[in-house]
Formats: sequence, C-alpha cells, structure tokens
Amino acid sequence: MSNGPKIGIVLSGTAPALTLMSGVMLAFDECNVEFEVISTTGVGGLIGMLYLAPKGKTRKDALSDLPNLFVSDWLYPFVPINFKVFHKNSPLAAKFYELRKNLKLFNVAPDDPAEGKRFVNDWLQLWATILTPPSYQSVRSGLMSQVPLVDDLVNFNTLNSNSNTRFYLNAFSLSTRRLRLLDNFHEKDLNVDNYNGAQSMYMLFPPVQTADDLLVTGATKDPTGLQAIWLRERDNLDAVLALDPEPECFWRAPTNAYDAFQLMLMNPIVHLQRLMYTLYARTDALINAPKTGSSSPPPPPGLKLPRLYAIKTPIPEAHRPKIFDWTHKNAMALQKIGHDAALPIARRLAGVHSEAELEQQLADFRFDTALKIDVRAQQVLDGIFWPAFRRFGEFTNGIQDLPRSRRRSDDRPPESAGGRQQSTGPSRR
Repeated sequence: MSNGPKIGIVLSGTAPALTLMSGVMLAFDECNVEFEVISTTGVGGLIGMLYLAPKGKTRKDALSDLPNLFVSDWLYPFVPINFKVFHKNSPLAAKFYELRKNLKLFNVAPDDPAEGKRFVNDWLQLWATILTPPSYQSVRSGLMSQVPLVDDLVNFNTLNSNSNTRFYLNAFSLSTRRLRLLDNFHEKDLNVDNYNGAQSMYMLFPPVQTADDLLVTGATKDPTGLQAIWLRERDNLDAVLALDPEPECFWRAPTNAYDAFQLMLMNPIVHLQRLMYTLYARTDALINAPKTGSSSPPPPPGLKLPRLYAIKTPIPEAHRPKIFDWTHKNAMALQKIGHDAALPIARRLAGVHSEAELEQQLADFRFDTALKIDVRAQQVLDGIFWPAFRRFGEFTNGIQDLPRSRRRSDDRPPESAGGRQQSTGPSRR
C-alpha cells in the first residue's frame, strides 16, 4: 500500500492460538495487502516473520503449514503436550532435534484428512523426544530447551534486508531491566538467539544469553506490541490493526489441571493486553474525534496517533475451552476463524487509496467502538483513568513530550551501547 494509506499491524497471542494469527495474515496475503509496520510480541513474532521472510516457501505455504506443528488428534489424548515444539532442557536437545528431522516421515499436507499417516509421523517424533537425555538444568533453570526451529522456518537475511516493511519484536532485557524493541532496520537485531530470547518465559524456558544481552519474553511487559507504534511510529502511520484478545476464552473456569496451569499463565497477560488496548483506543477516540459536533477538548496542534482498528475473531463458546489444545483439529479450526474474520477487512483495505477512504471503509471496526460494550474496559476507564481523560489537554501535552523518531532508544546493555555506533538516520524505505 505504498501509494495509499500507511497501515501497521500488531501481532501477539498465546502459542496454541498461533494459527488464529496465521489465518488472519493469510487473508491479508490473499488480498495482496502489505504493511508499512508489523510490530510483534511473543509468538506473534513468528507469524510476522513468516509473512515477511519465510525460508524456502511462499508466505502462503509457510503460514498454511503451521498446523503441521501441532499434534495428531489420535495421539494428543495420551500425550497432551506439543513435543514437536517444546523440547526437554538438555544439552543434547538440539542434536536430537536434528536427528528427528532426518526421520522418514509421510508427506502430509495440513488439510489432508489422512489422520493415520499423521499419527505415525507424530509417534516417531515422540520417541525421538522421549529418548533425549534429561538434564539437571530442568530443575535449576527451566523445563525446556530452545532448538533452532525458527531457523528452519525464517530467512533472517531476507528479514533484515527488507526495505519495505519495518518489523519489531519486543523482548525484556534482564541487563537493563527495560523492554527492548528489536527491529530489522537499524543493526539487524533479528537472529535466532534474539528471537529465542524473546520467547523465553520463566519456568518454561530459561533466559537466553545473546551476544550482547540476557533476554526473556517481552509479552509480560507489553503483550500488545503497541509500544513500538506509540514511541517510534505514531507520526508515520494512518491506522493500526490489532486482533481483539477475546478475553472470554481466558476468563473462565478451567476444564482440568493442565488447562488451569495455562490459564494461570495467560490471565495476567490477557488482562494487561486488554488494559493497554483500552487506553490506546480511548486516546485514539479523543485525538481523532470528528472536527465538528464533538464535546471533547481538542488535542494539541500537530499531535497524531494512528487510529486503532479491531479484528474481531469470534470463537464459538463451545470451542473456547479448546483453544489451548495443541491438536491438529484445533489448529485448523483457529486458522479458518482467523482467516474468515480478517477477510472483510483485507478486502476493504485492498480498495482504499486515501486516508479518508480508509476511515470510511473501516469505521465499523474502530477499537473504541468494540470496547464500548466491554464491561471490563469501561471499568478500567471509569475507575482508574478517568481523571487523565477528563483533563485530556494536559494528558496529550505529555504525549507530545515523548520521543517520536524511529531512532533506537537507550534499551541496550551499557557495555554494548557504549561501544557501537548507533544509527540516527531514517530507516530504509
């Protein structure tokens, strides 16, 4: 959309629901929608990378193949964990991962109903995982090891040389105690180690020591990916798309102990995600209020904030307790839900040529509109942040004082930031 409005998208979510995001991006690919900015956190980083730089495949094939990372429906009831993605914390985990890649497996397409072949493939891979020698480090640092799976899926050279889309992945630095925005246009931050660090969550994966930092996931600090938009891109975009976090899937009673464990991990993250979307959407509604007929005080001159639009992915109530399942059936169902939800937006985006057309075509999808019927969102606004929005002029004056360039903030460890020339020019366009 280089000749039209400049659009960004933020991608975040739970690992089992990654195909919900892949379905969304498949819809945009189907309509030839390109993004000026893709900002991600957690497993959303993988989806964004596959959209921009899949290794050895088209983006359509790379995204469509993701359900094959899930477990056979026949096998999952007996082994309810994704041993194809999660590996024992062992010094030999990477070796056994490479061994597993050399197994003679059936070639089964993601939409192939040949469940017997899928079961055989996963049974063989399960045994390769079982035979991986365990390590005492599982008790000391984390239950699982990172393996070079992402290196088999993503072409990092292509990602870091992409001059059309600015890409962000957040991670939390244990060296600086700050959120770090990894990107593809300053110093080529994006590589296997930094990606793995951005996926590391306490207890599950130990922190990852990279060449210049000690990283864990940024999803517990900014689970939306909006920080990159707010700090670096708010002058450069006309609109930002975001998946509605569907809190109904997480704010519920657990179905079993394993489900309860996953809900325990995800509930604080989803709550923070909802809060951040609420704040951004309300600020957007006030800054981008109609010029006439509005009772809101006008924002300071020159203040710009991209409008936030929601991609509502209506997950049927009966399916909500199943979204944590690492089953092939669940992966395919979520991918279709994501695709069908995003397709109407993608089709509208494909036909817009100006900011005015964009606002008109996507008016029904404004995030602020979606939040008006959300009881929890209104509770957050009315109970906590109403004073800030009541004195909106002072609030937005504070926004004006925040940095607005795309230059890197001081989020690197001191020993790295001091010895390396920082880029201060514009990104490659």
